[in-house]
Amino acid sequence: MSVKIYGSSDDLIIVEGDITVEFNAYSTQDECLFLSNGLAFSVEYNGLWKFQLIRGDGRFINYTHIATDSNSKKYSDVIEIKGTITWAGLGILGE
Repeated sequence: MSVKIYGSSDDLIIVEGDITVEFNAYSTQDECLFLSNGLAFSVEYNGLWKFQLIRGDGRFINYTHIATDSNSKKYSDVIEIKGTITWAGLGILGE
């Protein structure tokens, strides 16, 4: 059981695997992706999609980070998470 998370185009965050959901992310300022297993990721898009773990245990996460140079044809980090995920949500992390 697992999910894969990545950005697509300039306005979509995609979660696919055990669950499949797409989030419109026109502005990623202060937005976070939350998962049912307690993980939370900050989301940044500035021509490249970047995801950073900000809450939870990263032992079951496999990151594929994108190159930051302009010659790369890839434009999104890819996160693969092992374990059961029953929901995902996009929102702002409270203080």
